[in-house]
Amino acid sequence: MKQKIILLIFYFILSACEKEIEINLPQTNSKLVVYTQLKSGIYSNAFNGQNIIVSNSISPFSSLNNYILNEDSVPVINYANVNISETNLMDSTSINHYTFSYNDDCYCYVNQDFITKHNTTYKLTIDAENFNSINSIETVPDKPDYSISDFELLSDISENFESHLLKYDLCNLNIIINDNPNEKNYYQLNFKVGREFTNPLNFSLTEGQNLNEEKCLFKSEDVVFLNETNQNMSSLNNNTFEGNEAFFNDDSFNGQQKSIYIQVDKPQSQAEWQGAWTYFYIEIISLNESLYQFITSNEYMNNENNSQFNSEPSFNNSNINNGHGVFGVKSVSQKFYLPTVFPTNGWIEY
Repeated sequence: MKQKIILLIFYFILSACEKEIEINLPQTNSKLVVYTQLKSGIYSNAFNGQNIIVSNSISPFSSLNNYILNEDSVPVINYANVNISETNLMDSTSINHYTFSYNDDCYCYVNQDFITKHNTTYKLTIDAENFNSINSIETVPDKPDYSISDFELLSDISENFESHLLKYDLCNLNIIINDNPNEKNYYQLNFKVGREFTNPLNFSLTEGQNLNEEKCLFKSEDVVFLNETNQNMSSLNNNTFEGNEAFFNDDSFNGQQKSIYIQVDKPQSQAEWQGAWTYFYIEIISLNESLYQFITSNEYMNNENNSQFNSEPSFNNSNINNGHGVFGVKSVSQKFYLPTVFPTNGWIEY
C-alpha cells in the first residue's frame, strides 16, 4: 500500500511539471517546379521527351491536397505561360522566341517548331497565376567528339547470351575523346544493342527510346570512372567500373585527348522468341552541369542500396531562379555498328 501511495505522489509531481509547448513548423511558399531535358537536333513533341513539365512545390509539413491538379488529377499546372528564347550572351538580347502550349497527351508543354541547337544559349521563362515568375539560362553543349580504335568483336552479335561459352563477351575497344578546351565538360556513356524491328536510325520521334533495345554491361579500369557518382550507383569494385551507364567529367583531361579502354558484354535478357540482336551502338552524351548533377543525384537515390532508412539526405541541384527543378540541355553523339549494312567495318555515325 505504501508503494502505491509513493507512486501516486510521484505521478502528481510529474503532472505538475507538464507544460504545453507550441511548435511552430516552418512554412514555405509554394513555387513553380519545372523539369525538362532538351536534346540538340530534335524537334519538340509530346512523345519524345522534348517538352516541358510544370508543377508546384509544397511544404514538407503540408497536405498533398496543396498540389495543383489538372482535370485528370495529375499534379501538373496546365495554365502556365512557357517561353524559350534563343539568347545572345554578349548583350542579353533575344534572337528567336518560342511559346510552348500545353498538350493533354503528355501533360506537358510543346512547340513543334522548336528544335534545340548545340552550342546555343537559351533562356526559359515561366509565369503562372499566383506564383512568382521563374527563369533559367543555359548553353547547349557541343556534340561529343570521339573516335573508336582497336575494335575487337568477340562474338557474333546475333548469338544468344551463354556465359559458359563466353558468348556474353561482345567486344573490346578504345574510345578516344577529344575534349573541348577552356570549359568543364560532363559526360554520360552507354552501350546498347537492338533488333531491326524498326529502323535503328529513326530516333527523331522517340529520342532513342526503342523498345527493341537494351543496355549492355561494360567494364573499365580507367580512372575517369573512379568518381563519387559511379561509387554511389554501386558500379565500382576494386577500382574497376562495371555497369550499364557511366558518368564522368574531364577533370583529369580537360582540353586534351583521352583514350579509354572498355570491355562490353551482351545483355542477359535476350529471349529466342524476340529475335537476334542485329546492331549495337555507342552513345556519349554531353550534359550541362545542372542536368548532370540532377541525374546523378537521382541515380543515387534510386539505387536499391540507398533506402530511406540507410541513406544520407540528398538534394537535387536546381538551376531555376525563384523556383525548383532543372532546365536540362544536352547533345548526343552515337556510332552504330551495323555489320549487315556496312560489312567493311560496320560503323556509321549518327
